[in-house]
This record gives sequence, structure tokens and C-alpha cells, in this order.
Amino acid sequence: MMSKQPSTDGFTLIELIVVVVVLGVLAAFVVPRFMDAEREARVAVIEQVAGAMAATSALFHAQALIEGVEDGNVALNGQSIPIEGGYLEGFWNGAWRYVLDIGRTISFTPVGSECTANDLCGVGRQRPAAYVSGLRSNADRLVMIWPQGYRLADDCFAYYFNPDDGLPPQIGSITAGC
Repeated sequence: MMSKQPSTDGFTLIELIVVVVVLGVLAAFVVPRFMDAEREARVAVIEQVAGAMAATSALFHAQALIEGVEDGNVALNGQSIPIEGGYLEGFWNGAWRYVLDIGRTISFTPVGSECTANDLCGVGRQRPAAYVSGLRSNADRLVMIWPQGYRLADDCFAYYFNPDDGLPPQIGSITAGC
């Protein structure tokens, strides 16, 4: 007499339900962690840009001191870089696009626009009141750099502000919206 072999053609309904429940539980834990890692990466990039801005500012301040330039220009690779109060001017197209070298192209983008052209976008000669509170002045000397897919209003950018008052520039990052 032959015994009947169990069917191995597929999954039972119970097995499928168990797999779906397990995948649902895993997704509930993995997706938020992935989203948080993505945000942390954006924040890290913006903070690194702010650090690069601080280092660049310090180098050009030293160069201005060596050359005795308080208000004027210093030369870099054939470009005339404007200095105000001994520090880099808050001017994207005239200064920062030439001096900030972070291994990425940073394109000028109008203030209200989404960054789409490159990984990072920049703008300068802005008044800080609309973007960064607590700066020493509201003069149009603010430079901001933000990531692709964002607008400045999203609060995810690095900034440099030279108030031209003889004190060092204020440099930092706003990452609440990253």
C-alpha cells in the first residue's frame, strides 16, 4: 500500500499571513531608521559645508592681514576676491563661488528657488532677518548654501555672515528642516 505524500506546491494561507505580518513588523522598524539616517546625512553635509566656510574665512582673513587689506581685494587664481572689514564679503558670485572648494560644484540659485542644478546651491548678499535670527546686523551680507531638492525656506542650509563691523563673521547652519 502506498502512502500519500503531502503537497509541496505552495504556501498555505496561514504561512502567507505570517510572512506578511513579519514583513510589516520589520518595515515598521526599518523605514523610520532609514528615514532618520537620510536626514542625518543631510545634516552632516550642511554642517561640513559650514565648517568649510569657517576654514575658508580664516584663510582669507589671514591673507588679508598679510597683505594689509581691510577693505579691498585679495587675489586668488586670477580672481579679485572682495574683503570687507578684513573678512570675505558676503557675496556669492563675486567671492564665495571662487574660494569655497569642497569638491562639489555649487551653483548660484535665486533665493526663492529649489536647488536643482547641482548637489548644492548658493546665494549671497541677502539680509539675514528672513533666514537666520540673532545675527549682529541685518545688512545684505549673508551667504547661504543648501542641498538639492530644498529651498531656503525649508531651513536646511549653511550660512556665512560678515556684518563688516570688525568682528569675525558669524558662520553656522540651520538644520531644522533637513
